[in-house]
Amino acid sequence: MVDDNGHMGRIVQDMFRGFGVGVVEVHSDAAAGLRACDDCAFDLIVIDYHMPTIDGLDFTRLVRKSASSKNALTPIVMVSAYTEHWRVAAARDAGVTEVCAKPLSAKELWTKFASIVNSPRAFVRAGEFFGPDRRRKTEPREGPERRRDVQYVQGEKA
Repeated sequence: MVDDNGHMGRIVQDMFRGFGVGVVEVHSDAAAGLRACDDCAFDLIVIDYHMPTIDGLDFTRLVRKSASSKNALTPIVMVSAYTEHWRVAAARDAGVTEVCAKPLSAKELWTKFASIVNSPRAFVRAGEFFGPDRRRKTEPREGPERRRDVQYVQGEKA
């Protein structure tokens, strides 16, 4: 968990413990979170959208695109009080897996985790984008193929 608000970090840490998660690291700034990501591969990353210096979007891009990242394929859940459509789309386009609105509830966080586990999305490299496939629907598309240069990633970087 990376959040500059210590209270929010403790709330999410308590939620994780309630879910039965054994070890939860909480970092109060993105730089510390990035250092932790250099040292360890995590099962899940929860990041706040709005933080000083490095925001959640830049954090996500750095984790996804760094050649030395141990967490390029790790699901990232962004929490934010800013839930305008354009912000959620920006998070998706940065490579965020799921977005949770603040005030955060344990039920919403659990629902996002269940989605990540029960309906994982393949990772895609297309142009400058690298992250979970932004398409959630599986029905075939009509018309010309829009992603001719797409490369699906199964468990490792392509």
